[in-house]
Amino acid sequence: MAKKPATPLAYLMDMLYIQGSQLARTVHVDRTIISRWRNGRVELGPKSPYFEEIIRAIVKVNKERGLNTLERFFSSLEPGIAVDTEQDLESCVSRWLVDREFEAKYADKESGNSLYTATYKIYKGITGKMDALDDMFDTLASLPKGETFWGYDADSRVFKQNNNDTRKIQKRFLEAEKNKTKLITMIYLNRSQEEIYNMFEYWLPILLSTSAKAYYTYDMERPFYDYIFSIKGKQTLVGINGTNGDTYSAIYTDPMSQRQFDDFLERHLERFQPLTKNLGSRVVCNDFTRENMEAFNRNDTDQYVIATSMSFLSSGKILLKEF
Repeated sequence: MAKKPATPLAYLMDMLYIQGSQLARTVHVDRTIISRWRNGRVELGPKSPYFEEIIRAIVKVNKERGLNTLERFFSSLEPGIAVDTEQDLESCVSRWLVDREFEAKYADKESGNSLYTATYKIYKGITGKMDALDDMFDTLASLPKGETFWGYDADSRVFKQNNNDTRKIQKRFLEAEKNKTKLITMIYLNRSQEEIYNMFEYWLPILLSTSAKAYYTYDMERPFYDYIFSIKGKQTLVGINGTNGDTYSAIYTDPMSQRQFDDFLERHLERFQPLTKNLGSRVVCNDFTRENMEAFNRNDTDQYVIATSMSFLSSGKILLKEF
């Protein structure tokens, strides 16, 4: 949720969504120390032996996120300031962390609001990820027809072992398409055949659709976030997969975060090639061509995807070897 930061460090941690435990591990201090710096109970300054490490950690996270958040922020404070290199950013962060007038700087002169107030809701664990996706689809269903829902899931647990989450997601994608939503997904194919098999089932409503778009890459380098789903211009779900205790998701609704994530997805898409275009030129499985897909999509797609998608993909396993 939106909250007023107590210190310059808290402001940057909120802006970059850096958890206290994450920063503590990076600079090798106890999490309570980070909490005291963040809340202002202990002053964080150049005399601290961890000051430079904190600066480097913040700049590193900014780079990993790939959203140019610090660059945008410091440029908004001081147009023309140098933000092109890591050294430039470290200098900006260093000055910011010791600035006693930071509250006056981050406030918009006209509205009095913060230049950057990250508004988000946190979901924890594997079940939290599904709850977050449900909330995203519920929001999508409440909006007018024609919204764009796009993003990627680079390493979901359902790719490694099929489970009921796949069916739940399929249903939500089908509901979205019936509401004339423009569905776009980016798929990472640098994985085992079995994972591709499970992954294709996860995305099956998009692959079957004649209006949705799917893109693929074999790129081994994946972004910091394991998954990003965005209702373009409205809100974004981001998160990291892991064991249940390490999986976390967050839905951002503030305008600045939304612009950054949509800009990131625009740039990210440039690394991908059209997958559905490739599927359209070949037999997807035995006796099932693109024309069959179009015909089937006009009929009872719900029942087909939920009940018999496994047979569809079983027939198509030979195709997967060709990718």
